[in-house]
Amino acid sequence: IGAILVLSELLTWPDWALADRFTWGFPVAGYIPPSNIFGAAKEAPGQITMCEILGVDADIWNAVVENDCRERETDAVICESTKAEQLDGKLSCSYSKSDLDHMFGVGEWRAVRRRTIWQQGKNRWRNIDNAKKSLTNPAALLLDTIKTTPFDITAAILLNLRSELGCLSGELAPGLSSEDQKNAYHTIPNARWQLGFCVIAFLDVDVRPPRMRFCLSWGHVFGFKSAVNNYNRVPEFCIAIARRVLAALSWHFFDDVGTISLSLDRETGVHMAAEVFSLLGLPVNPEKHEDWSQHLVHLGVVHDFSLVHLDVLSYEPKPGRVIKIVDKCKLAREAFPRRSILAW
Repeated sequence: IGAILVLSELLTWPDWALADRFTWGFPVAGYIPPSNIFGAAKEAPGQITMCEILGVDADIWNAVVENDCRERETDAVICESTKAEQLDGKLSCSYSKSDLDHMFGVGEWRAVRRRTIWQQGKNRWRNIDNAKKSLTNPAALLLDTIKTTPFDITAAILLNLRSELGCLSGELAPGLSSEDQKNAYHTIPNARWQLGFCVIAFLDVDVRPPRMRFCLSWGHVFGFKSAVNNYNRVPEFCIAIARRVLAALSWHFFDDVGTISLSLDRETGVHMAAEVFSLLGLPVNPEKHEDWSQHLVHLGVVHDFSLVHLDVLSYEPKPGRVIKIVDKCKLAREAFPRRSILAW
């Protein structure tokens, strides 16, 4: 937190409340204070207040969640992964509804039911906490919205390097390195006064009969609308430090960090960016580090720098992407015969 304060002053960073948020936590519902670094958000339809989802309505909702003990195909996956997060300290121990009624007060908390989806591209399950259905997301008022980095940011950087340095060859040949922040959303602490909105519900299938259990999430989870803005404030700050203080040609797309370096000093830039994240207590995942290369998959495409010395830069779909698209088209065609498509 001290480093955030000092570096914010050094950069005259507009997001002056960042250190305060890491001290007291980031709100997940109600008014989400803007960061001063993102653009204005459009008015969200169906906006409600925190008061509307607490009280009697919250108690009824929590009772419905607790009593829904129907077993689903993915419950074992959810149960196992949730208990692993409890062991890692990301989630609290398990509670019953009566435990949380005693902790927060009846109707003063609202559970979020956990579900999971299979991510084909990453070959893994991804837990999603359904804050939309619990009405936590409609009760989050966001006045700003993020702007993501396009994959062709590398083209813009290379054009600037070309204009300043001339032909990009030999020791000046550029390459791309990448990092991935570890436990991205979980590193953003939830506001302690809003832990009643950070209650994760899952079916414990390790007991018979299965029963619904609840646990508190200390950090943001995938599913909170507010997590998008709250989380992205952090890599924005880290990348600003890497660029302005350390002169690293870095950027980020959520938790993915990319850096362009020249052949004469291949790894310094990406290492400096990684050190900034570590300095602020948000380390990158060493297992996902990608070394300097002129042919690297990043942000969903292959960045090919091999002909940059001839002023040629190309982007290609990452391996397997075209085949997957073709396969999905075939499945769609089989599901909807030509005659049905024409009739539709």
